[in-house]
Amino acid sequence: MYLPAMPDMLQGPGDSSGSLRYGQRNAAGTKANTVIRGQSADENAVRAPRMTVKQSTTGLTIPTPDTLGLDLPRVGEQIQSKIDWSGARQKLDKLGATFYRLEKVPDGKFRFTCALPHPKLADRQQQFEATGSTEEESIRQVLAQIEHWLEAR
Repeated sequence: MYLPAMPDMLQGPGDSSGSLRYGQRNAAGTKANTVIRGQSADENAVRAPRMTVKQSTTGLTIPTPDTLGLDLPRVGEQIQSKIDWSGARQKLDKLGATFYRLEKVPDGKFRFTCALPHPKLADRQQQFEATGSTEEESIRQVLAQIEHWLEAR
């Protein structure tokens, strides 16, 4: 990439007619630094006293999600849902499930599908599917179907 020469590059090394950059020395060997300042403080001026900020005596309160109209699950509900899912996965793994899938269907419900190997035909699988209003409900329904299927064998 070509860059044209800068104006101060066009001046010769001994040419002192150009401006010097900060920290450069002129032909006499002295630094030619120009110090530029804003407005200097007037030494005779009287400064206004600093204002102090008063601390508030009332504490800062954060509104709860309920007061803001947010419907968040409670802590116990979140833990229970995780326990159900991990327990269901353990059961499915013990039964030898080849796959399982949880979907949210367009009407807002949940569909849980899984497949277990067929006990008599090695190249086939038995598929189970249930739809529920919550994830946990659909998983429980499928587990109930599996238990019923195992008892009927």
